[in-house]
Amino acid sequence: AAAAAAADDDDDDDDGGNKKKGKGRRRGKAPKAAAAATAAAAAQPADSATFMTAAQIADSLRAQLPEAEEDLLAELAEDLVRPLHARLQEKVKSVFTSSEGSKRKQRDQLQTDFQETYAKARLFEKSLQHFKGDRQHVEKHLLKTFGTDLLNFMFRVQAEENYVALPQDSVLSPEERTKILKQLPESATAVLKPLHDLANGKDFGALLDKIQDTAGECQLFLKKLDKRVDKQLAQAHRTALAEQLRAHPDPATTLHLVATLLFQRVTGCMLSAPARCVPQVVGLLQDKVEPALAALLASTQQEVMDSLRAAGAKESAAEAAADASLARQQLADHAEQLCSAVLAEEELPSRQASSASTDV
Repeated sequence: AAAAAAADDDDDDDDGGNKKKGKGRRRGKAPKAAAAATAAAAAQPADSATFMTAAQIADSLRAQLPEAEEDLLAELAEDLVRPLHARLQEKVKSVFTSSEGSKRKQRDQLQTDFQETYAKARLFEKSLQHFKGDRQHVEKHLLKTFGTDLLNFMFRVQAEENYVALPQDSVLSPEERTKILKQLPESATAVLKPLHDLANGKDFGALLDKIQDTAGECQLFLKKLDKRVDKQLAQAHRTALAEQLRAHPDPATTLHLVATLLFQRVTGCMLSAPARCVPQVVGLLQDKVEPALAALLASTQQEVMDSLRAAGAKESAAEAAADASLARQQLADHAEQLCSAVLAEEELPSRQASSASTDV
């Protein structure tokens, strides 16, 4: 150590006047403008989200005030750097907070919609037991509607989490789901691929069971089904069907709505079935409703089928056109009778409830 110190002393001596001259230069005073700029740079915040550096502010001021002194520009830059930085941070925080709040609301709404859709799907699933072995069309319809809706929720969450762009349309087709699966990481694909395959299959119950098991892996959570909520959903569905009937739709739609409403009334199960299944539903209802209503259902069903066949037939005779017009009028009358009969029974419970409330 002593030798090293001596060597350092020798080096200092060897440098002689040059070393001292260098020290003299470092001790020399910098111009006031440069000193102020250095102080401003030191005063500016260390993080990278600074709006402008002190030097950039000084340059901007110089462009606006070309005749101003450098010392004044440097001091102004020093005074402005922190307030500008603070305003930037406030703006960034405001935008971030607003964005996070909006995303949170969207996610909460998605969670609510997912839970309600799943609860409805379970209620509609119960209707399948009444179709015995011939339920493929109803089950396929449920897979295409409620199955697709539930998968949309799960695919959208995973796509958002993994920054995968989605089409604007809210309903994802099987082909679009396949494309999304190819862009997701293996962990997400392992969850969604089995669901995608079940949605393209034939077992609606199996799909719902799989969704229940894997929803948590998509950051979606299913509460235990509540009988009170189920009752509310069933009543809301029944009320919605009655409201559609009151709008006096065409005879075919009237028959569809009446059959769906009567099915729920006699079985206690919500039904979602395509139009092609209406004859099947009418057949199931024949021994479960009053004879007069069963006869009206059957006659209206036959007239709807005749009307559809006549519309597809290539007849040009005036007599055939007159017969078709008479048939349409008869069909409309029967549909109106059917609608009135069903709505009268729908309104009876509400009147009874209102009367009981008044008595109390």
